[in-house]
Amino acid sequence: MTRPIGAETHIQSAADADRRGAFPELNDDQLAVLRGVGRSRHVAAGEVLFRAGAVSYDLIVIESGRASVIDRYGEPGERTIVTHGPRRFLGELNLLTGQTA
Repeated sequence: MTRPIGAETHIQSAADADRRGAFPELNDDQLAVLRGVGRSRHVAAGEVLFRAGAVSYDLIVIESGRASVIDRYGEPGERTIVTHGPRRFLGELNLLTGQTA
């Protein structure tokens, strides 16, 4: 499950957690290409962007704000895996293979 988070929430960011390039940031040229083929929309804090097991979802690029990947969202033992900020994207290989998230 992935959702944007409110500014009042303090958690470790992908930039802090990533020391080996696992979470690349998009450059200006890459963002321009994606803007040309995608659409922009605002999301509310707490809005679920996709859940584990989803059959399909779009590639999500964060232009501003933050989005967290959360394990066991809304259940006992919920935990934040990582938080992504501007210029990062959310998407898995399943976007190309057709497998579930």
